[in-house]
Amino acid sequence: MHEVYSASPLFGIKFSVEDKPQALAERKVDRKMDDVEIIEDDHYDALAAYYADGDKEMDRDPEYNKDLGLAVEKLREGVTVEELWQV
Repeated sequence: MHEVYSASPLFGIKFSVEDKPQALAERKVDRKMDDVEIIEDDHYDALAAYYADGDKEMDRDPEYNKDLGLAVEKLREGVTVEELWQV
């Protein structure tokens, strides 16, 4: 009885498989190399400077930023909000 049930189990509904799934060998796609070119730019990367900031154990004091309309951590010297938004 177990062999008969295992070969054709009843799940309470009748169904039929219309599309047989493709074999794994047929579904594989060949690798393609991306044609991406990395262009070096001489502009200042403000976000990288923030991540490379060595004295980041402690947050800077907050200050009101009129461009954003809210209090943010004091920006490093020479960095503007516009530069951070261009990332």
